[in-house]
Amino acid sequence: DRWLLEYFHADGTEKILQKIKQNIQGSFAENSNLSLKEIIKKNQKQDVYDFIHNIRNKEHPLLLFYNSRIRDEILNEFFSPKFTHSTITGCFTHTPENYHCDQTITYDEIHKAGKLDSQKIIQFFDQVYDSKPQVPPRFACEDTSWFAESGFFEEHQQIRSKMSSLVLNNSIILCCYDLTRLNKEQIRTAIRSRNYIVLEEPFCVFVKKDMT
Repeated sequence: DRWLLEYFHADGTEKILQKIKQNIQGSFAENSNLSLKEIIKKNQKQDVYDFIHNIRNKEHPLLLFYNSRIRDEILNEFFSPKFTHSTITGCFTHTPENYHCDQTITYDEIHKAGKLDSQKIIQFFDQVYDSKPQVPPRFACEDTSWFAESGFFEEHQQIRSKMSSLVLNNSIILCCYDLTRLNKEQIRTAIRSRNYIVLEEPFCVFVKKDMT
C-alpha cells in the first residue's frame, strides 16, 4: 500500500487501492484453486476481451501477435454475434470458414500478376459498408503481415488515404500483425497512426499517451 501511495500520490488514491483490494479478494473467492499469477492472467484476458467487444466506432486498433491461435481467439470474439448484434462484418482472410463473418475476401483475390489490387480492397470496404450503412460495420484483416511479405507494405499503408472518409469514420477496423514476419521499422510504421494496440505478450491493451 505504501509503495502505491508514494507512486500515485494523487487525490482519491486510497479509494483506488481499496477498489483494487476488493477486486483481488473477489477474484480469490471465485478462483480459490488458482495462483495469484493465474488470476492476474485471467483478469488481463477479460480486460482485453472487454475492449474487443466494446471498441468504439472510428477506432482502428492493431493486434500484435506471435501465436495464430491467440489471433483466432481475438477475431472470433471480435466477430461474435453475441456482441456485434446487428452489426455487419467483413474480413480479409486466407480461411473464410474460420470466422463467423458476414462477408469475406481472400488475399488471393486482392493481387494479380505480382501487383496489389488496391481498388478491389477499397471496393470491398465500400461493399460491406453499403450493405448496412445505418450500423457501423466491423472489419478485420486476419493476416496484415502478408502485405509486407508479399512486397506490398508501403502500398498497404497508403490505402487508408484512398478510402472513403465515410467508411473510415463510421467503422471499426482491426488489423492483425504477426510480429515474427515484420522488421522493426515496419512495426514502428504500423503502430504510428493507431491509438490502441492489443499485445499478445503481455496480454493487454496499450493506449497512446495523448489518448489518456
